Amino acid sequence: MNIKKRILQGLLAGSTFAVLIAPGPGWAQGAGDVVCAVTGGFHDGDTFACTGSEQTYKVRVAGIDAPEVSQGFWRVSRDLLRTRAVAGTVAGCYKADRYRRQVCRVTAPDGTDVALELVRTGLAWHTVKYRREQTPQEQDQYAAAEAQARARGLGLWSQPDPQEPGDCRASKKQRVACR
Repeated sequence: MNIKKRILQGLLAGSTFAVLIAPGPGWAQGAGDVVCAVTGGFHDGDTFACTGSEQTYKVRVAGIDAPEVSQGFWRVSRDLLRTRAVAGTVAGCYKADRYRRQVCRVTAPDGTDVALELVRTGLAWHTVKYRREQTPQEQDQYAAAEAQARARGLGLWSQPDPQEPGDCRASKKQRVACR
């Protein structure tokens, strides 16, 4: 329902204020904690589908950016996510992104921070752009994990100059192949 229709309905019902602040489908709201009964749809190393008790959410793993499809290590990153985000995984979703994916802190059934594991193994970047959404402890842990993976040449850091996924996406828009 569009905002004009919602305002009109609110005026007719005499509740203009409530209608204007009620979140709608385009608003960035998170689903809260979702326990995944089933997972699937692993597109890459930071996106998957999580079916909770009531519906299926497209989850964007918070705090990281994994290689894009066709970039080096994208399959390895996706496969690690697939082995860790299984039934019983908790997705703590706190907002929806512009693609209507739920942005979530993902915790494996054994309590492992899945995003941190991807960064530690050199299969994802710590996303500095959104670090304000992380706790100070998460910021420190993710930054240290990436620095260690880089120093040890793990995963994507074994490449001479890995291209960040954001740069890859920009290249694709210009019809230039990613590296």
